[in-house]
Amino acid sequence: MSYRLFEREHGEHVGYGGHEDHNPNSGADMKRSLRVDSIFELIIACLIVAAITASYEWLREYARKVDERILQGELQRLRDETSPLLGVDRSSSNENGSAVRPSIHKLTNRQQLKRSILYAVQVLISMFIMLIFMTYNAYLMTSVVVGAGIGYYCFTNRTLSLTQDTVTRSVACH
Repeated sequence: MSYRLFEREHGEHVGYGGHEDHNPNSGADMKRSLRVDSIFELIIACLIVAAITASYEWLREYARKVDERILQGELQRLRDETSPLLGVDRSSSNENGSAVRPSIHKLTNRQQLKRSILYAVQVLISMFIMLIFMTYNAYLMTSVVVGAGIGYYCFTNRTLSLTQDTVTRSVACH
């Protein structure tokens, strides 16, 4: 018995934008053929998909921690500059002489590069997950959902803050 995960039958061409696509090798159909010939191979494929989705949740949490570390470092720097032993740093004070804490932190090139790489990898994984889901294979779709749930449970911070966006958190494709 053979299961088709991404492969289409010959003659089963789906067009884009209302036009039929008669060239199975065209760039419009980017899905590669993956054929599994046993239940064991299907289970392995589903476990791999679940692991990829769980790793996406880990990466999102890691990116949040990177941002948190950058902000904590900036807050520590501001505390050091406005230390009571050193007096108030006049460069970061308003006309009354009281310290002003900037709400925007200028990132270094290294910090921005790290954040950009993390973002690009997140987009890559999320687009891959979207393509897997768009196969409409019930096994793979279930694996995506299970992997997201397991990843969220295992890797996200177990605290809740009023500043966190808890309602819209999802495996979005971008």
